[in-house]
Amino acid sequence: MWNAYILGPTKPALFAVDPTTGTLVPELAAELAEPDLGEEGWTVLVRLNPDLKWSDGKPITAKDVVFTFETVRRLGLGGSWTDAFPEAVESVTADSPYQLRIEFSERPTVSAWPQGVGTAPVMPSHIWSPLTANITSEELYRLDGSVDVSGGPLTLTQVGEKLVVAAANPGYPFASAPDRVEYRIDGTEEAAVRALAEGEIDYILTPKGLTQGQVEQLSENPNVAVVTSPSNGVRYLGFNLQRAPMSQRGFRTAVALLLDREALSELDPYTGPVANTFTGPYNGQWYNPEAAARIASLYTGDLEARLAAAVAALVDEGYSWTVPPSVDTDGTVIPGEGLEIGGVAPLPVTILTAGDAYDPSRP
Repeated sequence: MWNAYILGPTKPALFAVDPTTGTLVPELAAELAEPDLGEEGWTVLVRLNPDLKWSDGKPITAKDVVFTFETVRRLGLGGSWTDAFPEAVESVTADSPYQLRIEFSERPTVSAWPQGVGTAPVMPSHIWSPLTANITSEELYRLDGSVDVSGGPLTLTQVGEKLVVAAANPGYPFASAPDRVEYRIDGTEEAAVRALAEGEIDYILTPKGLTQGQVEQLSENPNVAVVTSPSNGVRYLGFNLQRAPMSQRGFRTAVALLLDREALSELDPYTGPVANTFTGPYNGQWYNPEAAARIASLYTGDLEARLAAAVAALVDEGYSWTVPPSVDTDGTVIPGEGLEIGGVAPLPVTILTAGDAYDPSRP
C-alpha cells in the first residue's frame, strides 16, 4: 500500500478515478470509448491524448500501453497486473502512435473495460524495454527502479530510507498536482501521530487508518482536522437456493418480514444503522433515499401486519398450522402450533457461520 501511495501518482492510465464521484475520467485516453462487436469479435478503439509526456520530455504513446500489456503477459506477472489485464483481453495493439486497439475474446465485463485495461498503470517503454527484453519475472523485480520516469501528476526526485520527495511532472497537462510532496517514513504510527499533532507533517498515510485512541487524541488538537469515513460492514444472511425451505421465495420473504433489524443492530456494538440497501446513505453519488425508504417500508412498521404478510407468503408455499402464529397484547409473537409443510412435519434447519476464528464479531 505504501508503494501504491508513492508510485501511483507517477504512472498514467487511460482513465483516472474522480475522487469526488468515483467515476472514470479520461487521462491518457482522449475520451471514453465503448466496446464494439465486429466481424472479428469485441474491440475497443481508444484515441489517446497527445499532450501527455513522460517526465524526461518524451511523449506517451500507444507503444507504451502495448509494451506494458505484452510484458505483463510474457513474464506472467500476477497480483494487480492480473486484474489490470484479465484473461478476456486477447491483444493490445497500436494502430498509430495515438490510436489504440484492444481486442477481447468475449464481450468485456465492466471489470475488464473500462476498469481493468482502462485503469492499468502504463510503463515507459523507452526505459524498460531494453532492460526487460530477455529476463524472467524474478529478474525483473531485482532491477534498479531509479531509472524510471513519471507519466502521472508527480515525479520522484529523491528516494531515501527516511524521506521520499516528489515534484510536479511538467509533462502532465492537468492542473491537479502540487509543486512538491514530501513523504516522511516514520518508524511507528505513534511517531507519525505526534508529528501531525506538532505540525511537522500535513497528513498521515496509513492503509488501516488510526486507532480510536489516536483519533480521540488528535481530535482534541485545535490545529488538526479529523475526517472519519463511516464503516462499510454489512451483516447478512445467505440462503442455499437449491435446498428447501430456502429455495422457497415465501420462506425467504417471511424471514425478511419477521427479522427485527433494529433490535439486532442494538445487540452488536460493531454494527451501525440498519442497511436497507447495499449502497449506504454516505455514498451521496449513488444512494437513492426514496428507493431505500420504499424497501424499508416493506419490512418495518406494525408487527401484526408483517406477521400476517409472512403467514400469507408461507401458506402460498404449502405451510399450514392447527393454530396459526399471532401477536400477543404485549407485542410479542405467539408461536403457532401443528406446523406442516405440504402435509409433512418440518425437519430442523441448519444455519452455518464462518466461526469465531474467522471473524469474531459476525457470528
